[in-house]
Amino acid sequence: AAGLAKTTPDALAEKVQKLLSEQRSLEKKVGELERQLGADHRQSYDSLLRSAREVGGVKVLGVRTEVSDRGALRELAERLRDQLGSAAIVLVGSEQAGKAQLVLTVSKTLSQRFQASEIIRPIAQMVGGSGGGRPDMALAGGNDAGRLSEAIESVYEQVRAAAQLPPVS
Repeated sequence: AAGLAKTTPDALAEKVQKLLSEQRSLEKKVGELERQLGADHRQSYDSLLRSAREVGGVKVLGVRTEVSDRGALRELAERLRDQLGSAAIVLVGSEQAGKAQLVLTVSKTLSQRFQASEIIRPIAQMVGGSGGGRPDMALAGGNDAGRLSEAIESVYEQVRAAAQLPPVS
């Protein structure tokens, strides 16, 4: 272990602690850079926002992204929801280390009618996982990232079902 860390056996513990500290610092920087990257891509936001669909008087948007940091993913979902307006539901998903991660956010004005945690549960099951959270925001994850796009697309039908509207044929 000392040879791999390029140090002496006596200094190994200190070297490992230093490496772990550097790793945490780099992970934090990556998260910050992903947040900045998301904030710097206003044009791509515009194209995403244009792809929102109206479901029972509610703007619904399901998006797959490359943002892997959970905090940055949550911020992206909130930013998209806020830009869509007061009647919006946004589901953002990504893959990290072969696992699916999802964030669903509901406008405060809709959170009495649409519970984020109720909408995300069947979506999470599609990727072999589970999820939950508050009425206005829910997080989920699963082991079947291969079904992530299908799960994200299902948000429109989940909102239709929650609004008690007939399915689209």
